[in-house]
Amino acid sequence: MISLKQRTTFTKNLTYLRKINDISQKKLADFLGVRLKNVIDFENGENLPKLSTAFLIGELFEVTVDNLFNKELM
Repeated sequence: MISLKQRTTFTKNLTYLRKINDISQKKLADFLGVRLKNVIDFENGENLPKLSTAFLIGELFEVTVDNLFNKELM
């Protein structure tokens, strides 16, 4: 089960990593094979990615899934 703190950490990290790498939400959605709305929901904390999608995010930004959810990267 994902805690509220982990959800909040993930949403902040995803938004931060996407912006510092100058990747649009649309480009990220295309890379992940999801709809733009999914990325928007991930960043707003409305929804979380599937584990396979979380691994893709980690690979793209060169961070572990554990760090995405448990360590503030900013």
